[in-house]
Amino acid sequence: MIINVILGLVIFGLLLSFIRLVRSSSIESKVVAIDIMTTISSGLIVIFAFISDNGLFLDVALVYGIYWGCSNSSLFRRRNLVCSILDTFSCLLELFF
Repeated sequence: MIINVILGLVIFGLLLSFIRLVRSSSIESKVVAIDIMTTISSGLIVIFAFISDNGLFLDVALVYGIYWGCSNSSLFRRRNLVCSILDTFSCLLELFF
């Protein structure tokens, strides 16, 4: 029961981050929204590891968080962010769907 509530709140946070990504006008806000979505996605993987009682998913969440954290910081440093943000978001969609 409590897992369903936590899972619902995490997915709600992911939805709010997606709305921020779509509706924001500045590039910096879009990068922050993608960073938040990455953090929440790592949390979803950890919750799935807890539900499935498989510690391997914790390693996956760690590698996922490190990889996307580095890529988001490199996106922020570049000046051509619009295309890169869309590429990053499409990669996120490919991971989950």
